[in-house]
Amino acid sequence: MMQPGRYSHVNVAVVVCFALVAGQNEELRQAALAAKFDESTCSGAGSDVTDTESDFIADGQRKYFTYDLKEVRSWTQLQGLRTCLESVKGHAWLRGRENLWKVHEWAYGQLGQNVNLQQLDRQGWLEYNPVSSTNSVLAFDAVATAPMSSFSNSLQQPCNALSNAAFYEVSLDVCNTSSFAAPGGWSWKDEIIAAGAGMAFGSFAMHAAPTSDSNLVMPANQSVWASYSTGGFDTAAMNVLFYVLFQAQVRSFLASSDVAAVEPILKFASTGANYAGDAAAVSQRYVETMASATAEWQDGIAWLVQNCPNYMLSAIGIVLVNIRAIVHPEIFGTNAAEKLYGVVCSILFKSLMSDGETKVPMFCAAGSSWYTAITTISWRVPKDLHTSMSLLVNSLEALVEAMYWQETKVKPVSYIQTAQDAGATGPTEPSCWRQMHGNWHRNAAQMSRKMATAIGTQAEGMTLVPPLTDDQKSAAVANLADLASDFMVFKQSLQIMKAADSVNMCRLFKHAKARASSISPGPKWMPMSLFDPAYVNAKLLSMTKDMDPLLDAVSFSGESDSLTGSCKYEYGAKVTRISGLSQVTVKQLDLKFSHMSSEDGIIIRATLSTGICDLNLDVSSTAEVTQKARTKIGKYLCLEKSVDATARASGSFSFDAVVSADVKVDALLLNSDGALSATVDQFNINCGNLKVDELDINGLIGEELIRRSVNTAFKKGLREAVCKKAEDTMKSVLQKELSAQVNDLGKKVQVPQGRRLSTQFTCPTKDDTSMVDAAHTRESALSFFICCFLLLLTIAWNSSS
Repeated sequence: MMQPGRYSHVNVAVVVCFALVAGQNEELRQAALAAKFDESTCSGAGSDVTDTESDFIADGQRKYFTYDLKEVRSWTQLQGLRTCLESVKGHAWLRGRENLWKVHEWAYGQLGQNVNLQQLDRQGWLEYNPVSSTNSVLAFDAVATAPMSSFSNSLQQPCNALSNAAFYEVSLDVCNTSSFAAPGGWSWKDEIIAAGAGMAFGSFAMHAAPTSDSNLVMPANQSVWASYSTGGFDTAAMNVLFYVLFQAQVRSFLASSDVAAVEPILKFASTGANYAGDAAAVSQRYVETMASATAEWQDGIAWLVQNCPNYMLSAIGIVLVNIRAIVHPEIFGTNAAEKLYGVVCSILFKSLMSDGETKVPMFCAAGSSWYTAITTISWRVPKDLHTSMSLLVNSLEALVEAMYWQETKVKPVSYIQTAQDAGATGPTEPSCWRQMHGNWHRNAAQMSRKMATAIGTQAEGMTLVPPLTDDQKSAAVANLADLASDFMVFKQSLQIMKAADSVNMCRLFKHAKARASSISPGPKWMPMSLFDPAYVNAKLLSMTKDMDPLLDAVSFSGESDSLTGSCKYEYGAKVTRISGLSQVTVKQLDLKFSHMSSEDGIIIRATLSTGICDLNLDVSSTAEVTQKARTKIGKYLCLEKSVDATARASGSFSFDAVVSADVKVDALLLNSDGALSATVDQFNINCGNLKVDELDINGLIGEELIRRSVNTAFKKGLREAVCKKAEDTMKSVLQKELSAQVNDLGKKVQVPQGRRLSTQFTCPTKDDTSMVDAAHTRESALSFFICCFLLLLTIAWNSSS
């Protein structure tokens, strides 16, 4: 169970790995400060950001202000790249070159020499703003921008091309990891370094000098003409990078060494394609191609495109393997695990691939080679499902955010034109941080970093080989509250795929620049877990404060007889004010979680025992008391008459309650009704110590006697009315608050700075005798004598009649 007062978090090792050093942070901050943005020329920049935009703004220095066309300071993160690439050496696949750095210097140099500007395609990546490399950072600081600075020619899409340097950060992360896992003995460290660097080169080549298969034959009147498709280089590079990540993920979750059994998964056999079985070998072939003479490049590109699956298929494969391991039959049972796998699988393909409908039978339905393999192979079980799921969700969020900038992957397609019309971006926009496709490269690189680091540094240390002991199973689901939140964020992250127009790019750019320019890192946002204790406290406090005081709270009425029985006194009372509810103090909360499998799939249930300490209520009331006759003598003694009176009351009120919430995970992912629910199961109040002042009744016969008679009934009625009103109000508040809490599941909330609301209150002890309603003893000897006289008179009158 999540500790009180703490938010869910991802593994610290991942976060530390990505931390900027102080000098880099300041360089990027200065680059952001220098970036130009005129809010007055960008429509909608002044409005408040949405939750999605808050996610996009986070870590803005990396996402927007690296690898600019003119700003040398924006290239600070490539420090140490040469040392990193030089560490990859001694391999036959380097084709005789000393190391991977030398391969990249060679490839960029050849690319610049072999391209004719008349040969280039005008491809649909928004930017079209040719700039000579001599008028860019490649010439301004050749050392800081190496090995890209080996390219010497015109850059057709300069921002799109240069932003690919972000993929070198994948290589740097791996180089800077002291212990990099080799799952099942599969060595892939040098290959993932090469794949990240290869992505930087391949996509640079395509955007700097876009060529395709259709324009490779050199016309007779030309002496320089590239005989290779840079578009193919780009496609192959992305496919290789994700294929390596995918196979590493599969191998890291395998519980046995039977690699042959998992081959249908490793090769995506259900597609009918004959992809290469070893992704590491594919990465090596990519480097071989780069290291070769340019006359051999096209053959290498063609082989890579044919033997490597589409990068999005590999990305989905990574998610599916994670889901199968996280929603493990060991924990949730076979039927529920397979049912949820099918739900997630179908959603992913339909959301992320244009031909996703055709892929569903291949991967999501029983009978395919993939489905048979993934549901029968023994997978390792995460030690903590929430930690593994949060890492997966972070990667998926990064993927979807990156795809927002890729122009053709999200809907509606009109969102690009809307951004241009608003003045946010355009084909000739010189500020690279506002070029959409360049931001795709930066964001896709961050996602790739997360995946590579998560797989390479924590795989075996985070998982167990089944079967699990009962204690291990309990530990795995210890963070069910956050796991429920993870599934909600998982679902929400895919919604942007069909709602790209919900992001206002002007507003996003304004706040991204402000955040990246600030010395302060800005607020941290985390997804709301299920029944977060501090959130429950805060909601109870705010909601009770908002309704304090209760005005014209409740009306009640009653009657009483005189001591003689000759008169009756009717009263109609109204509680005009109840105050003190805002002083609520929440007791220590007892929060428990459980999970179960049913026909509806997997259900995560939270049960919360809560309550409030005694609070002092202050009550004001008014009453109209009417005197009426009940007997013959009453006609003479009790003439009908009404008087107004007031009374106050004070005393303690508290309650204890048991509430619960259900998250139906399958229904949640499918957007079905009833996926989230919350109920108040038990509600017990303590309102017995309400001290009521007597109504001050004047103008009626035998006032002291009337006060005693009427007040006895009035006090009882007031207590009942006030307690019932307080009970109904607090129960209603609790139900409303719980529903709000459940509906906010997964919502990004700012992590408070400083003191958190306490969830460990111990109610103070009180002297209960001070709260007891003491009898008023104002009767005098005279009133006692009058009482006796009237009683005797009544008896005599009734006897004579």
